[in-house]
Amino acid sequence: DPPKHFDPSDSRMSQESQVRRFGNQPPSEETEYTFSFSHLTPSLPFFIIENDGNLTRHFFCMDKESTYHFALAHLPSFGQARLSSLLSVFPSAESLWSATSSDFRERNVPSKLAERFFAERNGVDLTESLSYCNKLGIQFVHRGQPEYPELLKQIPDAPIGIFYLGTLPTLEYRIAVVGTRRPSQYGLQVTRSVVHAIAERNIVIISGLAMGIDGTAHRETLRAGGITVAVIASGLDSVYPRFHTGLVKEVVKSGGAIISEFPPGTEALRHHFPMRNRIIAGLAHGVLVTEAPVNSGALLTATLGLEYNRDIFAVPGPVTMETCAGTNNLIRSGANLVASAQDILTFYHLATEKETMQELPFDQLTTTEQQVLKSMSREPTTVDQLTQLCTLESSVVSATLTLLQMKRLIESTDPLHFVRIR
Repeated sequence: DPPKHFDPSDSRMSQESQVRRFGNQPPSEETEYTFSFSHLTPSLPFFIIENDGNLTRHFFCMDKESTYHFALAHLPSFGQARLSSLLSVFPSAESLWSATSSDFRERNVPSKLAERFFAERNGVDLTESLSYCNKLGIQFVHRGQPEYPELLKQIPDAPIGIFYLGTLPTLEYRIAVVGTRRPSQYGLQVTRSVVHAIAERNIVIISGLAMGIDGTAHRETLRAGGITVAVIASGLDSVYPRFHTGLVKEVVKSGGAIISEFPPGTEALRHHFPMRNRIIAGLAHGVLVTEAPVNSGALLTATLGLEYNRDIFAVPGPVTMETCAGTNNLIRSGANLVASAQDILTFYHLATEKETMQELPFDQLTTTEQQVLKSMSREPTTVDQLTQLCTLESSVVSATLTLLQMKRLIESTDPLHFVRIR
């Protein structure tokens, strides 16, 4: 069996030793094996073993410090704060991973913590973990590497490393789009409208792969031909929810990434989701909440974004809808109101004057939007009046009025009255 701990920087092992460690049969005298050194990313090299010119086996062989960060990320009860504290008293990840009891005592590390560290370290099979990640195409980057996202590195509780599938984003602007798992039709329509427009302008869309607003944001970005990043609360080998397994493949195929601070084999536990939310906020320049009730986890992401000095955006919703109470409260507390994608584009100086003044053609409206708009004039009209004129439910009218406001076709003169402006 391969040893649990090995020196990944030692590239001078014999052929037989290399093949044995990587789980293949020793070569026969007639078999010609050649070794080459290639790169998945500039900092993540791996060995290629070729047999008569045909690829037979490949294996990650990260630089030494990266490998020990990778190993530390596998300790289940050692989160970012605890590992950062330990790394602050050890000169390197390697020295921490290889530490003895006396090393911990010299640094005044509590004995119970040291015992837990040793127990969990002994449970990590580095060779197996590296091989498993390589098999699945999972990559790893730690805080000390240039590939680690710069924005994420800036937050005080950034993970020591992240696992990812795909390609980490490099575009200049990134917006996190979050919201309720149980959105209304209004919330879905608003999310699609805003996300599609800003994704077309090369803004990376970041979300959490959850049902509802998150999944809608990812899918709409892909429809717009944009780049999206999903941050999940489990290991990358067990996508949660499973319903989005196909979506994960599309995200990666389209040039995006799936990110997690949890190693493969980790289940999505309840306390992992707030941890995931901080990464969503940390990766983005701004956080947009499109629909959320007052107890939504999306509001935690917005709160974290505020703590990280991110721009906070929220879409207003009908006051009669509970699923909009959280976003309305955000706006009341000072979040930037988003009535259309142009508000975000203008905020980041990405909208041209022509785009800012552009009027939506009438034939691009839904049947309900056309019906409500035709029933309005330059004179103030109430929801109750429009409900009678259009023979629609008041909730439908309220949601439609908000959408028409976002499209800059109407405006409110006060909380109860609306006028047509185009």
